Amino acid sequence: PALADMNELFGGARISYIFNDIFAASLMSVAPFDGLSDQEIRTTICNANGTRPSLFVPEISFDILARRQISRLEQPGLQCVDLVYEEL
Repeated sequence: PALADMNELFGGARISYIFNDIFAASLMSVAPFDGLSDQEIRTTICNANGTRPSLFVPEISFDILARRQISRLEQPGLQCVDLVYEEL
């Protein structure tokens, strides 16, 4: 390999770098509770309970809140896919 090639990652090494460094950093930059207040959590739980009190958090309220937060991971995931695709 040429000297210039020795300073740059290629192929599988580059894809590994994309996953382990770039993608991981972009996931870590997403704060898990941004856009989700304590009041929203309480309201979602109360709405799921309806008129009956509950000892545990209803599954539906967890699903609603988790889906909303997971959707925030779409952009970092798409960025990772684009970078890996460019490498192929």
